[in-house]
Amino acid sequence: MTVIDDPVVTTAQYYAIWQAYAELIGDTATGIVKLATAFETAQYPPAVLATFHARDFRNALTRMTRNKQMCPPESLCLREEGGLGIIELDWQHATEPGPPVLVGITLAYLLELGRRGTGRPLTAYSVEFVHDMGNTEVLEV
Repeated sequence: MTVIDDPVVTTAQYYAIWQAYAELIGDTATGIVKLATAFETAQYPPAVLATFHARDFRNALTRMTRNKQMCPPESLCLREEGGLGIIELDWQHATEPGPPVLVGITLAYLLELGRRGTGRPLTAYSVEFVHDMGNTEVLEV
């Protein structure tokens, strides 16, 4: 049996994985939609499954925010402003923001979580990206 001395994935390595996916898929927006909708709920890791036992979508997002602290370099910030729930991504241990596909998949996944958890066709009120996301029309579904 091979023992790995340091099983940690650095932020740069994590970003490289997502960048490679983006390059393989071609259009960033298309890759986001494909990945966000591809998984069956039963395949989600335990930290994600816990969100499906929340009282409502707000509580699920709060749980996800807490669980994200144990995982990858992105962290979620939730706040309410003017009657809207706002989700922002922040990057831990990083000198630069994550690849656009990682930003998009994180936000698309949260929306998909809400759709599957509530059984309703939820849509985002507004989404703002800093980077070019490709054919954003596919994200509007």
